[in-house]
Amino acid sequence: MTPATPLDRPPPVWQRHDLLVVAAAIADRYLLRALSVGDPWHLSRALGFQAYFRSFASSGELLRCNELITEGIAEIRPGGVLTDDGIEHELDAIVYATGFDVALTAPRIPIAGLGGRTVAEIWQAEGASAYKGMSVAGIPNWFIIMGPNTGPGHTSVLIYTEAQIRYIVQGIRKLIAEDIRYLTVKSAVQSRYNERLQGRMKYTVWQSGCSSWYLESDGSNHALFPGFASEYRARIRRFNEADYDIVAFDGSRRSTGAETGSVRAHDDAESGASADVN
Repeated sequence: MTPATPLDRPPPVWQRHDLLVVAAAIADRYLLRALSVGDPWHLSRALGFQAYFRSFASSGELLRCNELITEGIAEIRPGGVLTDDGIEHELDAIVYATGFDVALTAPRIPIAGLGGRTVAEIWQAEGASAYKGMSVAGIPNWFIIMGPNTGPGHTSVLIYTEAQIRYIVQGIRKLIAEDIRYLTVKSAVQSRYNERLQGRMKYTVWQSGCSSWYLESDGSNHALFPGFASEYRARIRRFNEADYDIVAFDGSRRSTGAETGSVRAHDDAESGASADVN
């Protein structure tokens, strides 16, 4: 039997808090039920502010700002939308907002690396992956902010991006200071990192059999990091050249350790403070 991890199930108090926030703003039981999702906590983004929920409330002379309609759309007409219950709702504009595109199939602009192979080709063939979400094997001198598996499902994205910027700046400074032509993360290093990451992902709520914009068509999750923000920050606090192939302008390669020999020691050392979630 696989042991439970802290990522399996959040404390029930968080779920109770979410329900209390909605209940404090909505008195109508039907509306309360309609606005309360039945998904596990953090399967989708949590909304803990009453102002949004209050916009659906209607009492006395207070005009209802929002109207919640849960029936499916049967037809879009010139004057509005016809729902499955036969009611036509007059509209001035329709905002087509069905979810999020996390852009993990390809970068917005073409990026080509060694041998002319592009990031789009690599990700379409192997799935979107990167080393610590910032470097892609075979794509030299290219760093990403908020790349694959660096999204937070529970806290501010700034915690991640600020740490990534510090890591990337370390790499750029090394390129400049040591007159390096290019550096690219070792393929074995990237593969091992992502194998371990995806192995942990199966214990998260996002892989509990649901469907959400976090998941790819095959059910894999290349959007989120399966641990705490503090763990991710600890893992990327130091740029380790042993994880990269480094090539000088004369074409010579710098010896940075065995292809995989330094990976386990480096990975384990950085994750020591977060061993409780590994």
